[in-house]
Amino acid sequence: MKDKAIIPSRYIRWAYTQIRMFTGIPWIRRITSLKWVELFLTCEKEYIEMEVLKLQLRLETLHYWLAAGHTVRQVIENELLDLGDAVRYAAARKAGLTDSAERLRRGAELDLLNEPVYMSLLSSFLG
Repeated sequence: MKDKAIIPSRYIRWAYTQIRMFTGIPWIRRITSLKWVELFLTCEKEYIEMEVLKLQLRLETLHYWLAAGHTVRQVIENELLDLGDAVRYAAARKAGLTDSAERLRRGAELDLLNEPVYMSLLSSFLG
């Protein structure tokens, strides 16, 4: 029996199909060719690091304003703060502000669907 070598192009096609079908990353479906798979793999790590940093900065901003003596409601309703809907929603839920949380829920759901990394970081915040 001959040893079957992996044919790179066939493997890439198989991997691309698996990634599109089984990954939880929503924007993976925007990849439409093998060229974009390679580009995605090179950019994904950088992009995730950038999103993690952005979320960490938003959480630090929230903590800073709370430490400065502002209430959670004042902070999440301050439109000048770049907290994002997901952080505002998480803070409202954690503080038991159900009216604010319900108002922010739709935007937060979109943030969580579009950025899966938010779910893990915000769940530790909600802890």
